[in-house]
Amino acid sequence: MHKSVIVALAVCLFAPVCSRGEDVPQAAALPGFVTVNATESGQALSRQFPAGTSLKAALQATFPALEKRFGNRPDILVAYEDQRTHRAVNVSFAVRSNGQPIKGLVCARATDQGTTVAVILCRADAPGSEWAKLMATPGQGAPADAASDDLAAVKAQAAKVPLKTYNFPDNTGSVGIAEGWTTNAKTIGGATLVGPADQNVYMGVSAEVLTPDSPMVQMQRQLTMQARQFRQPDPPPIQMLMAPYSPDPAKALLNVSPAISQMAQRAGRPPSAITAIVQQWPMKAFSANGHAALILCDVDKGAGGQVRHYRSLIQMEVYMVGQGTWAFYATQLLAPKDTFDKDLPVMLAQSMSLKENAAVIQQNTQNAIAAQNRWFAAQQAAHKQVTDAFDSYNKSVERNSTIRSRSNTDFDETIRGYRTVEDTTTGERTSVDLGNVHDVVEHLNQADPGRYREIPLRDELYPLPGQDH
Repeated sequence: MHKSVIVALAVCLFAPVCSRGEDVPQAAALPGFVTVNATESGQALSRQFPAGTSLKAALQATFPALEKRFGNRPDILVAYEDQRTHRAVNVSFAVRSNGQPIKGLVCARATDQGTTVAVILCRADAPGSEWAKLMATPGQGAPADAASDDLAAVKAQAAKVPLKTYNFPDNTGSVGIAEGWTTNAKTIGGATLVGPADQNVYMGVSAEVLTPDSPMVQMQRQLTMQARQFRQPDPPPIQMLMAPYSPDPAKALLNVSPAISQMAQRAGRPPSAITAIVQQWPMKAFSANGHAALILCDVDKGAGGQVRHYRSLIQMEVYMVGQGTWAFYATQLLAPKDTFDKDLPVMLAQSMSLKENAAVIQQNTQNAIAAQNRWFAAQQAAHKQVTDAFDSYNKSVERNSTIRSRSNTDFDETIRGYRTVEDTTTGERTSVDLGNVHDVVEHLNQADPGRYREIPLRDELYPLPGQDH
């Protein structure tokens, strides 16, 4: 189970809208679980394990039950363990039921009273509203439908927009394209749809963000200082966003927006800035420590006299990944401010049409994790190389200083005119005239070979490393 990857499911307003099928996951074959919610496309199940049951044991009891229910082993897509308490785990998976693809989410929570496991099962081609209903507390409306009465009307308009299917070349999924819109997206993650009048839909944008005090940033600063000390080129910059974390999605968005703008400018695109948060609706988060919201905001793009004003609707979830690192997952609808209301149904229709190929996405995710691990290993190797060079330099300076001191001490000994002679048996030392010291030591050793030795002043004051006197 990889602890640095969050469960990222497109739900509520921005989830796929497709036709419904006939096979709906049933609860009867999951021993010990009870149905807590159900729709025509799936159901939510729950089971309470006794106090003392570990998360691992609860999951080990749950997944074999799912395998038995569907007759095939669920494919784990992504998983996340709460890094702070280690008492919560989310696991998303895909499975087939009579040939029909099913999406699932297992949420396990451990308390002193016991461990609770919730299982959400839903047809892969069901709309996001079905997921929202299954995630809601029984008897309450879905979070997306409660967000705003106006959004319900917009969604109804969006459902009537004709779309043409666009299949991503890497086989990660497909999306519907409205008339006049285009895309050259190669993959489902971060796909951009471009409208005919300066509108954009950015789908499933995700990124990890370093906090200013993160270990990686501190290591980069140390590498830079050491490289400059040795007049070497600065290490390559960290190709990641940097911003403080906030559990408030709107605040987190404001924090990270300047870094996103800087990255866009380095790529040759105009700067951007959020000028106002118009409204924010809390939403159900899918990660154990996540915080999600639907954010309506105003955005300026450009500089000087070329600034244009936009309005944006963003679904955003933020969550901590580890020490000094947080992440976000977002879908953004962006249009000129004066046409936003008119453009919204078309933009929403396209974002809701997204379909994913879970198996391909899983493999791509694993490849991305492997690439990130290789990058981190390379950074560690670079840090060790610079540190070793610094240590070698310090030792060289120290040795050269010792050699100079020893040379100067030879002159001092000549001026002083005597040298120390040691009895290695008793440890007693005596000063002997420098002109006769060789003959004296040689004579003393005739009776007891090797017992007496000369100790030059340089060896007394500045012994070489490893030298024992």
